[in-house]
Amino acid sequence: MASMDTKNEVAQDKYGKDFEELSGKERQSVGGTIGGNMRKEEMGTEGYKEMGKQGGQVIHDRAEEAKGGSEE
Repeated sequence: MASMDTKNEVAQDKYGKDFEELSGKERQSVGGTIGGNMRKEEMGTEGYKEMGKQGGQVIHDRAEEAKGGSEE
């Protein structure tokens, strides 16, 4: 779990207020930012690139499937 200092730092960067002053949606956004940063640190640059490629391929495949086409 992120420290209150970290939450306040991100809240200040995003909204210009302390974490305690934020609405529920704003707090959720701060949590997502913190979680995303933690995940990025765990995976590193190459891991994030690979995840993006895989996600892009899934979207491409779904679009092709919806059109009824195939790449064969």
